[in-house]
Amino acid sequence: MNAMKEKRREILEAPLPPTPIQHEQHQPKDSIIDIKELEKLMEFLGEYVDFNLEDIHVPVHQCCIYRVPKDLRKINEAAYTPQVISIGPLHHGEKEFIEMEKQKLRYMLEFSKRVGVGVEKLKEFKRFIEDNEQDIRNCYQEYSSLPSPKFVSMILHDAVFIIEEPGEIRDLPIATKLHRSGVKFKMGSEDSLEISCNDVKNAIRIPYLKSCELPIPWIKGLELQIPRFKIHDHTECLYRNMMALEQCHYPFEIHICNFIRLMDHLIDTVKDVDLLVDEGIIVNSLGDNAAIATMFNKLCLQIVHYGNPSKSYNISKKLKEHYGNRWNHTMATFKTVYFSDIWKGTATVAAAILLVLTFIQTVFSIVK
Repeated sequence: MNAMKEKRREILEAPLPPTPIQHEQHQPKDSIIDIKELEKLMEFLGEYVDFNLEDIHVPVHQCCIYRVPKDLRKINEAAYTPQVISIGPLHHGEKEFIEMEKQKLRYMLEFSKRVGVGVEKLKEFKRFIEDNEQDIRNCYQEYSSLPSPKFVSMILHDAVFIIEEPGEIRDLPIATKLHRSGVKFKMGSEDSLEISCNDVKNAIRIPYLKSCELPIPWIKGLELQIPRFKIHDHTECLYRNMMALEQCHYPFEIHICNFIRLMDHLIDTVKDVDLLVDEGIIVNSLGDNAAIATMFNKLCLQIVHYGNPSKSYNISKKLKEHYGNRWNHTMATFKTVYFSDIWKGTATVAAAILLVLTFIQTVFSIVK
């Protein structure tokens, strides 16, 4: 209980997220397009282009919402397409989501009742969005053709819907071969952080807490500790979209992609998943371990890896060196051939006992 109180206090005292200007330092300088340089280029091209500068939406340093690149979408189109409701301008107005736009109005009504917000307060919220409309538009990589009144109303409805939606914040060689060569798999910490998302001011601080950094695996001796995680029906969609965001917005800080890549190295067949499930590392809510193996084998397709070697890379290197050791590799092969299941193990032990008894009988015969 005291630990949970300490975490809550840490959230309240944590610094606010960096402003868009602060975020600029995380992007390479050459990725920011200079408007004046673009104007010069348009003037130079002259008759070779048949569109105006206004038709081009130039990404600025605030940009943080992207349309998933085509190569990634081809892998699993449904994972990157809204299934029930559209948030933001990218899919706004599509006929599949018209009915849900009416639901957003109901959510706004419930929101105003729940927190005691009247029409005047909602107008104040709307004015705030109008004052920051350009900054909001700059968050999107693609230019939105929605006129200002519709854009502002859309942002207001979507923001209220997100706030009103209840929820909680919770928390190589393949695994079987590594296990046979002596590597032990252990479940990491089960600590979870439970905070109501109704407190938006505190919720936006959470990603910047040190205690909430991605809990990547770590290796100690021959023990690989992996944080416990749950696989359910929407896990693949969630992972793919987080990885796509990293590819577009944090190409040199791909922590999630590196974690998934490590798991892809560890998991090749359903037997690898069986091992991780038995150790309590994976909680399977899909009901089929083979489906988890298939998911991890496909998640890293078309994913590009940049930058310096990550912690996950160093873990993979150590595991590969361990498995590459001749003695460890021989032991792993021995266990695979003679002790892969209870029947092979029993037969091997029986054969070994028979061999020993035969040897003893031979010795006694010679002595006599």
